[in-house]
Amino acid sequence: MSPYLLSKEVAERFRVDPSTVRRWLKSGRISGHRYGRDWRIPSSEVARMEAEARGEAA
Repeated sequence: MSPYLLSKEVAERFRVDPSTVRRWLKSGRISGHRYGRDWRIPSSEVARMEAEARGEAA
């Protein structure tokens, strides 16, 4: 897996709209970095969110 995923890739993985991912970023639910007009989310954050969704401790 790449060290960073685009917000669109995260949205596809969680089956949500990209605007939902942007809302998560702005609220602090998930951390990422803004590059130009898009966001880059570390793969470690995505793994943490997946574990959280499964009810596991990360």
